[in-house]
Amino acid sequence: TKLSVVVIGAKDAGKSTAAGRLIHAFGDIPDVQIRKFKQLAEKYGRAGSEWAWVMDRLKEERERGLSIRTGVWNLRTATRDIDLLDAPGHRCFMKNMAVGASLADVAVLVVSAKRGEFEQGFQKGGTKVEPRPGMTREELVLARSLGVKQLIIVVNKMDAVNWDETRFEEIREEVLRFATRP
Repeated sequence: TKLSVVVIGAKDAGKSTAAGRLIHAFGDIPDVQIRKFKQLAEKYGRAGSEWAWVMDRLKEERERGLSIRTGVWNLRTATRDIDLLDAPGHRCFMKNMAVGASLADVAVLVVSAKRGEFEQGFQKGGTKVEPRPGMTREELVLARSLGVKQLIIVVNKMDAVNWDETRFEEIREEVLRFATRP
């Protein structure tokens, strides 16, 4: 059975990194390749980007440290053929995110637990200071409007808040409240 899963969320939430780690966990990328990516990332001043480079293959993506196009990787399990789509989280590349979301059955929404990052990505907008909603919120609305009915929420970067369960629950509740509204 075929399943398309799009990874969405704001810039710097860790979408490409999470996707790269998942692909590695499936055994589709050997350790030696991750080591090569790590060496290259360090050489180009992008230390820590090795996991993201599994999906971010364009030179410009690697130089800028952000996804520009929707990356695609096919994963296979005993019962499923999964297309993993890694969508950009930067406002400039919203059209590319929409393409990925339009192909998906399921969305994995990656949100950062870091103080300030989650709030920026999830702000409501509509004010003079912040006229636009945050990208996490916008991408979630767009994915839903393009027909994605199933949602997995990943609260990433929990180490940045010392694995604070209260922070996790705060983010979980806010995202669920927004995601489940009619």
